[in-house]
Amino acid sequence: MVDVVPTFNRQGGGYLIPDSIQKRWISTDPSKHTEIWSAENKSHNGDLIPLIKMMKGWNKENNAVLRSFHLESLIIKILKDIKIADFKSGVRYLLYHLRGQVQYPLPDPAGYDDNLASYLDSQDKIRRAINGIESAYQKAVRAEQLEERGEVVEAISKWKEIFGTYFPAYG
Repeated sequence: MVDVVPTFNRQGGGYLIPDSIQKRWISTDPSKHTEIWSAENKSHNGDLIPLIKMMKGWNKENNAVLRSFHLESLIIKILKDIKIADFKSGVRYLLYHLRGQVQYPLPDPAGYDDNLASYLDSQDKIRRAINGIESAYQKAVRAEQLEERGEVVEAISKWKEIFGTYFPAYG
């Protein structure tokens, strides 16, 4: 699925695109974002982009409570100077930290928007986001515990609860 929106050249570089939900114009520059994401992915030995894709799959499976770009930017912020040991612990780590950071303003990593979280503009939206993250976090912790005890099938089942159709069934 691809969003197609009109763009207008922005004075000083980049583009302006409409935000039909918040009824405003957003400054952006996909080439700068690509540079940032590529550099961050390289600093994580190529593991960042697959982890972002996993988290975006989780988000879609959970009613896309978070906007994709906001989630990606949060992930980059949370994992700054952190080594991704493996995807399982990376997902758990992200969920743990997302719970506490999702509600706060987050500037665009390229400096175009001062608050990527502005769409979370009510306590109800914030609560739904935090509850979804908390639920997934608890399942991730449980999945890791199950795997540590050698209960691999049960662990896989727990991961499937988190990622839904984005995670293959076992067997």
